[in-house]
Amino acid sequence: IRPFDCRIFPFDFVTFNRKKGLWVIWDCHFSRGLSPVKIEKSLSFFENFYAKNIFETWNFGNEDYKGKMIPGTAKDFRILRELKIHPPSP
Repeated sequence: IRPFDCRIFPFDFVTFNRKKGLWVIWDCHFSRGLSPVKIEKSLSFFENFYAKNIFETWNFGNEDYKGKMIPGTAKDFRILRELKIHPPSP
């Protein structure tokens, strides 16, 4: 019943165009305790089972990240990796 963003918290993603997006994780006490293996398993799960939700929200909220996507400057989240999926061409 929870909204998509709540289901994947502390993970999130930001997109730059129809073909490129980055997974990010909110930097909090919980996320700092996740192993790289657990993180990758979670991202793979999201890409496989939540692709439709990801595509529906592909361009939503990206303005929040403007100016924060320079590596080493973000204080609220860490960049994990590129999304391995992207929406079908319109």
